[in-house]
Amino acid sequence: MRERLTAHIQLAQADATHFDPALLFGVPSFARIFVSYSLSMIPAWPAVLDTATHWLAPGGELHIVD
Repeated sequence: MRERLTAHIQLAQADATHFDPALLFGVPSFARIFVSYSLSMIPAWPAVLDTATHWLAPGGELHIVD
C-alpha cells in the first residue's frame, strides 16, 4: 500500500505564517490544511490562521489540533 502512495506524497519546509502553495507544490490552493500540535508554540499564530484560510480552496477545510 505504501508504495502506491509514494508518488502522491510531497514534503516541503515553509514558514506557516507566510507560504505560497504554487511555489511549494505547484497548486493554487489546498482542499485541506492541517495544523497539528504546533499552533500554541508559534508566537504569530494569528498570521498562521490568516495564511491558512487564505490558501484554502472554496469549500476547503482547516483542521487544527493543539
